[in-house]
Amino acid sequence: MSRHTLIGSFLSVSLLALGASAGFAQSNPELSSVSYFTTDGRQETNELLLKSLDISVHVNDGFAETTAIAEFRNPTNQTLEGNFTFDMPAGSMLVGYGLDINGTLRDGVIVEKLQAERAFNERIRRGVDPGLAEVSRTNAFETRVFPILPDQTRQISVTFITPVSPDEPYILPLESGVSPNILNIEVTGDITLADVQMPGAHAAEWDASIDSAVLHAEGVPLNGTLAITPESPERYSVSRHSSGRPFLSVNIPSEAGPRFTPESVRILWDVSYSHEASSDVPLDFLTQLFFEVRPYALELIPFSRGITDRGRIDMRPEPEELRYFVEDLDFDGPTDLAAIFAAEADRSRADICFLVTDGRVTLGDLPTHRLPCQLHVISAAEDADDAALEMIAERGGGHYLDLTELNFQTAERRLSQSVLSPRQVMVDGRNVLADAEWVDDGDRFRLFVPISPSARSFSVGVGSANLAGALNPSRAPRNDGAGASWARERIASERALGASRDELVDLSRTYSVVTDETSLLVLETISDYVENGIALPEDSFTKDEQDRYAELMTSREQMLAREQRDRLERVSSLWARQLSWYERDFSLTSADDTPSDYVEGETGSIDEAWMSDIPPPPPPPPPPPPPPPPPEDAMPTTPPTMNMQRITPAPAPHAEMATGESLNVTASQAPETIALNVQPWTPDRPYLAEAGDFCAPVLEDVYMSERREYGVLPSYFLEMADLFERCGDSARAANVVLTALELPTRNADTLTAVAYRLLRYGDSDRAIDLFREVLTIDPNRPQPWRDLALALYQSTELPGLTSSEKRARLAEAIEHLNHVISTPWSGAYDGIEAIATVEANRILERLEAVGGEAELASDTLLTPMPVDLRIVVSWNVDEVDMDLWVTEPTGETVKYSNPLSRIGGRLSNDMTDGYGPEEYLLRNAMPGTYEVRMDYFSTDVVNPNGAVAIQAEIWRNYGQPGESMERVELEFTDMNQSEYLIATIDVSDDE
Repeated sequence: MSRHTLIGSFLSVSLLALGASAGFAQSNPELSSVSYFTTDGRQETNELLLKSLDISVHVNDGFAETTAIAEFRNPTNQTLEGNFTFDMPAGSMLVGYGLDINGTLRDGVIVEKLQAERAFNERIRRGVDPGLAEVSRTNAFETRVFPILPDQTRQISVTFITPVSPDEPYILPLESGVSPNILNIEVTGDITLADVQMPGAHAAEWDASIDSAVLHAEGVPLNGTLAITPESPERYSVSRHSSGRPFLSVNIPSEAGPRFTPESVRILWDVSYSHEASSDVPLDFLTQLFFEVRPYALELIPFSRGITDRGRIDMRPEPEELRYFVEDLDFDGPTDLAAIFAAEADRSRADICFLVTDGRVTLGDLPTHRLPCQLHVISAAEDADDAALEMIAERGGGHYLDLTELNFQTAERRLSQSVLSPRQVMVDGRNVLADAEWVDDGDRFRLFVPISPSARSFSVGVGSANLAGALNPSRAPRNDGAGASWARERIASERALGASRDELVDLSRTYSVVTDETSLLVLETISDYVENGIALPEDSFTKDEQDRYAELMTSREQMLAREQRDRLERVSSLWARQLSWYERDFSLTSADDTPSDYVEGETGSIDEAWMSDIPPPPPPPPPPPPPPPPPEDAMPTTPPTMNMQRITPAPAPHAEMATGESLNVTASQAPETIALNVQPWTPDRPYLAEAGDFCAPVLEDVYMSERREYGVLPSYFLEMADLFERCGDSARAANVVLTALELPTRNADTLTAVAYRLLRYGDSDRAIDLFREVLTIDPNRPQPWRDLALALYQSTELPGLTSSEKRARLAEAIEHLNHVISTPWSGAYDGIEAIATVEANRILERLEAVGGEAELASDTLLTPMPVDLRIVVSWNVDEVDMDLWVTEPTGETVKYSNPLSRIGGRLSNDMTDGYGPEEYLLRNAMPGTYEVRMDYFSTDVVNPNGAVAIQAEIWRNYGQPGESMERVELEFTDMNQSEYLIATIDVSDDE
C-alpha cells in the first residue's frame, strides 16, 4: 500500500483545571497549573496557556503509534508547575514521554511509581527540572512539569500505541472551545484520504504531487474528533520491538458462535461502594437483553466481600424482576472477587454467568477458582481495570463487555460469538503456547508471541483457522505494537498469579509500557539520576555523559556497600550508648532536685549532646536458654503479656484537658499506679454530630445518608467505623472502614490507616494482609517493615491462634525488625533502628515464652529494656515534621531541642522528614502528672497532604508485669492548630 500523509492545523486551547476524581475529562486536552511559592503557600491556578499541540499518527500492521508534542507558555510573573491531561483512544498503551531540558526533548525512563513520585517531588523542592508522566485510572495520560518560568515555554512529548482495525477505528476526541493556540495533525502509514476524518467540519486539501493532505485554520475552536479507519491488517506478521526482540502477531476476525439462548443464568452483582456510580448502565443492558432472551431460571447474587446478607435471590426470568431487586440493593463495602468466586465454584452448573462489576479489586487477588458456567464480564466504569476483566472473562470462556465503548446492540451481538483461544502455537517445530498472549474482544482475535531472531517457520491453530508460513525476523520492520501488547497482557497475567512488584516493574521497563506499577520520569542532571538510582536514558546523553554516569553509579554502589558493611557496627554503637542512658542514675528526691551531671539547656542530637561522654556499660550476660515449648495450644501463665486496651480517640486540641474518667492499671510488681486519662476526641464533623450517640438502626441510616456528601473522604469511613465499633458491632465497623479502600485516592497511607483499624476491631488476618500490601508497594522505607512486624506481634494477643501459629508470627515479626535494624536507610530515618531494637527485644521475650527461638540482627543488641513509660508516635505522610512533646512532673518538657530530662526522660532522634516514629522512654517514672502533646512543626510546600493522621501508642510498664498499651488516633487538619494535647498520665506511689 502506498504511503500517504495528511497534515492539518487547527486552533485549540484548554485551561480547565485537572480534577482529582476519576472519569474522563469533559475537555481534551486539559491544562492547569500550580504555584508553590506564593505568600499563601501552594495554590492551584489556571494561568498556563497551551501554545501549540502537534499530533502525528503512524498506522501500520494493526496499530497506530501516536506522538503528541505540547508546548506550554507561562504568561505570569510566577514560576509554575504545569499539569497536562490527554485522554488516549480506547485500548491505548503509554510507551514514551519526553520533557525539554535546556531546549532539547529528553526521553523519560520507566520507574517504579512511588519512587518516581518521590524523586519528582524532591526535585521540585530543590527548584530543578523534573517531569513525571503516568496513566490515570481512566487510561488518560497525565504529566506534571516543573518549572515553567515567567514568560517562558516548556515542551513535553507523549507516545502511545493503539490497536486499530476496520471494526475498531482510531478515535481521539479533541474538543475545546478556547482559542487561539494551534494544533498540527499528521497521519501517515497504511491509510488513504478516505480513511481519515479530521476534527471539526474542515476538509483536507489533497496535494497529489507530494502525496499529502494539508488543512490549515487559525482562530477556530477545536470541536471534533480525529478518526482513522484503516484497512484490515495482514493475518500474520513479524515485527521487531525497540528492545530488539522480534514478535510474531496473528490478527484475524472473531468467529460467530451459536445463538445466545441460555436456559439458566446467574448474575454476580458487585454491590461494593465504588460500583454504585456505574451500576445503572449494566442494569439497562441486562433488562433489554432479558426482554429478548427469556431464560428458564434467573438468579441474582449480590456480593462485596462475599455474598451479602440478602443472600442469593431466585427471580422470575422477567426484566422487571431484575430491575426491582437490583434497585433495592445497598452499595457498600469493598470488592473481593476471589471470595465470591470461591463461594460459587462448587455449585451446580448453570448455562451462563454474568459478573457485573466496576473492575477495581479492593481486597485479595484476582480469582483463581472457575465458576460452573460460561462467564461473561460486564462493566460500565470509566476506570475499570480492563486488562484484569478481559483475563477473568477469558478464563471463564466468555467475553468482556465494556459498556463504555460498546453500544447495547454490539454488546448483545458479542454474546453470540465464539471465544477463540489457540490450540497450539508452533515455531520451528516447538510448541510455544506458554509464551504467547492473546485477546479476543469479539471483533478481532489477536495473538502475540516473542520468537527467536533465527526462527524460520510457524503454525498456529485457532478456531476454524490454521495459519502457517515462513519467518525471517532479520528483515522485520520496527513496530512496538506487538511487543507492548504482549507485555501488557503478560503483566496482567503475572500480577494475577502473584508476581512480585519488582518482576512487574522489570517487565514494564523492558518493553517500555507504563502500567499500574510504573511511571515515566525525566530528571535534569546526571547526578539526579545517580542519586535516585535511576537508569539514564541513553539516547538523550552523549557517550562522555554516559561514561560519567557509569563512574558515578560505581561510586554510589561502593558507598552503599560500605554503609551495609558498617551498618550493624554503627547500630551496636548507638545501642551501647542507649544502654548507658538506661543504666544511668537519674533519681531525684524531689521535682526541684537536679542530678550532679545534668547540664541546663542541653540541645541537639541525643548521641552528640548527652551520650558521647558516657562510657558504655559492660556487655550484658548471655541470655538464659529459652524454656521448653508448652503444649501446642496452651498459653504461658508466668511471663508478662501485653494487654491490648481499646484504642481511644484522641482529645480535642485544648490548652488544658478536661477531667475524665481515669483508666488505672496497677502493676503487680511495680512501685507505682499509672493512670492514663484520655478525653474522647470530638472533631468538628457534621456527620459525627448527626450520628450522636446512636447505634443501629439509626446509626446505619445516618451512615448511608451522610455518605452521599462526605463519602469522598477516607476519614469519613474511618470515623464512622469507630462509631459502629463503639456500639459493639466490630464486623460492621470492619466493613465500613474497608470501604475507604474503594476511593480513587486510595494509596499506601490509606491502607495503613485501615489496617490499624482492622487490628483494633479484631480482624487481624485482614489487617496483616493490608500491611503486606503496603510493604509490596513501598519496601524502600523502614516504616512498612516495622508496621507489619508490630501487627504480627499484636495479632498474637488475639484469640484463635495456636502456639505454633503464634511462634511463626512472632518469628516473622523479628525478621522484619531485623531488616529495619540492619538496612542502611536514608538519613531521614535515623533513629528508627534503636526503636526497632527495643521492640525486637520485647518480641523475642514473647517468642521464647511460647517456646520459639530467633536471633536479633546482632548479639550485641540482645538486651531487653523494660521501662515504666514508653510513648511512640508515628504519622502517615512524607516531608511533614511532627514533634512529640512530653511535659514531666518537674515542669520540664522533653522535645527535639531538649531530648534528655533531669529525671531521665529520653526522646529518640527528631524525625523531620515525615512518618516517624519518635519515641519517649522513662525507665523509672517519678510520681506526678505527665502531659503528652503533638506539635505540627512544618508541612510540605510541594505536597501539602491534607489532614495528617497521627497514631500514638502509650505503654505502661513496658516489658514488665502489668504491661498495657493504649492507642490514640487523631488528625491534624491545619498547621495553625499547632499543639494537640493527646493525654495526661498520672503516676502515684502505691505506699
